[in-house]
Parts: sequence; C-alpha cells; structure tokens
Amino acid sequence: MARFEVRITVTVEIEIADAVLARHQDGPWAAHFYGLNTPELIAEHLAYNLAIKGRDLSDLDGFADRTDNEARVINVEYDYDDTRRVGR
Repeated sequence: MARFEVRITVTVEIEIADAVLARHQDGPWAAHFYGLNTPELIAEHLAYNLAIKGRDLSDLDGFADRTDNEARVINVEYDYDDTRRVGR
C-alpha cells in the first residue's frame, strides 16, 4: 500500500452567544479550564470541539450548564495545502 501525508487547513466560522463569552472570560472558571480568558481563545476551543470533534457545547467541561444552541458552527472550509508520498 502507498502512504501519504496530507496537510489540510480548516477554517471554521462559529457563532457564540454573548452570555457564553461574558461568563467564561472572568472569574475562577477561566483560570481553571484551559486558560480560556479571551473571546478569541474561547472561540478557538469551541470551534475545534464543535467542528472537528463533533461535540455539542453542553458536552464540554465548563459548558455543561449551557444550551447547545448558544454556540453553533456556521461554516467549515477545508484547504488541501500539501500532499507528499511517505512510503512505498
């Protein structure tokens, strides 16, 4: 069998409720869970887990009390950056 290494860039557009961003930027939660203390870091964490891992918001640590419709993936785009043969 032939083996290939394929590099893919994923761009995720996500919508997050203001209440989720506001609550999770401040206080002990932000320091305890993953250092998520800015809207950008929260967006990265949620985009990865919702779009790439296929999880729901309420499945994630620190977000279990939130409703799933408070963060949703709007669009996902994939760009194939590089492909190279790595074996046989």
